[in-house]
Amino acid sequence: MVRLAEQLVQDAVASGQFAFPPIVDVRIDQTQTELLVDRGKAGSMGLTMGQVGADVSSLLSGNFVNRFSLDGRSYKVIPQVQRVSRLLPRQLDDLYVTVPRNC
Repeated sequence: MVRLAEQLVQDAVASGQFAFPPIVDVRIDQTQTELLVDRGKAGSMGLTMGQVGADVSSLLSGNFVNRFSLDGRSYKVIPQVQRVSRLLPRQLDDLYVTVPRNC
């Protein structure tokens, strides 16, 4: 697969249609996990799939969400579960999302 991707890049460069050469990013050796959410159960708790997705994304992605100031310096807020707690798929069972108060 990598050879095919590299050939594709060579053909793209040879076409002269690209200002910068494309980058080969074939990551077949990285683990993937599929997260299945019981929509009925989530809905009965007052959750939407958007809320569940946003919470899981915040816990696992490491994206910046806000800034805070401390002693005159500004710091990024990056919520993320510690790496050691998100290495294995079964560790996702230990994550919790917030439910609305009225449930």
